Amino acid sequence: MAKHDAFSDRGDFRPVDLYREMFPNAHFILNTRPMGPWLYSMMRHRDRPHTRKHLENMILRRNSWFAKMLTMFDGDPRLTVVDITRPGAVNFGLSAAGLPEVELKPHSNAGPKEAQIKSQGAYDAVKDGPLGAFFDRPFLIPELLGPNEQPRKDWFETVRHNLA
Repeated sequence: MAKHDAFSDRGDFRPVDLYREMFPNAHFILNTRPMGPWLYSMMRHRDRPHTRKHLENMILRRNSWFAKMLTMFDGDPRLTVVDITRPGAVNFGLSAAGLPEVELKPHSNAGPKEAQIKSQGAYDAVKDGPLGAFFDRPFLIPELLGPNEQPRKDWFETVRHNLA
């Protein structure tokens, strides 16, 4: 395996618990961003029409995944949470992993895809519904978790992060 390996966005489909065992010296970076822009990005990456229910399920699955990671890495300093929308986010993550900083060049994604445009109504319905209150939240939303999914209450103090 290469010296460095990475995956993003769809980490919830990876056996992170196995990776933790196989690579005891690895550092894990969980990238995040506010829920609304993340959801819109996911609509773009999965170029198919989405229903309101599907988008709501994506939000709930993402939130459960964050809680699972906090619980899995409880007390393990190998996890860093990075809000990629914050200034210096990439270099914060690199520094946490012991890697050198880089100079980034701005880039822009192309305009919305057809399926994303067709899903705009579903997106707006989610944004205007109860979950819309959380669209600016970049990470864990405890209010959306069941009692058995809640991570430690002091996780914010115990995990390295750049969250506000």
